[in-house]
Amino acid sequence: MIPNAKKFRFGGIVPEFEEKLDKMFSLVVATGENVWMPSSGELPGIFSQPDTLSEEADDHINESNNTQTFAHEDLDSATPGQSSQSGATSKRKRKGRRHEMGTKKVMLAHVEKLFSSSEAIMQRVTAPINPPSIYLLREAIQELEKYPEIFEDRLLYHFATVHFQTATNRVTFLSIPEERRVEWLKTHYMNSQK
Repeated sequence: MIPNAKKFRFGGIVPEFEEKLDKMFSLVVATGENVWMPSSGELPGIFSQPDTLSEEADDHINESNNTQTFAHEDLDSATPGQSSQSGATSKRKRKGRRHEMGTKKVMLAHVEKLFSSSEAIMQRVTAPINPPSIYLLREAIQELEKYPEIFEDRLLYHFATVHFQTATNRVTFLSIPEERRVEWLKTHYMNSQK
């Protein structure tokens, strides 16, 4: 078992972190490969720089070595039958606690960076590729039915329903003045027959 992971058996993850981690990794799929997110295709900028990776790895190694040292000292001093402690041991414990508090702050900063970068990625991923059309097909057909000369001419009406499947045609038809709509549609119908 990993010595640094023992504390999670009893304490768990801080609720603030738990919520953020849930948001960050909600769309992550475990594939066994180094994948940030299936749809992203790239790592966020702060993790793609090789200098940053090596510095963070060195920091992590140093922190894990220091944490293991302090954990062993705490276990040695907590053994039964030892009631007296030397001043040096208590100083080391204090330093360990200070270092542990520093580690918590560093961990909080890392989680905040991860959270902000994952939110940015989520916004890019979930943003619509094509902006929604101003007018729906249903609205264009309802407008068609207001004109008896279009509605009664079945070929023109059928052409219009097919023609309005393209968003730009719908927007154009509904944007021009009402008295010009029939003429515009008939012109497009005749041009399509050529």
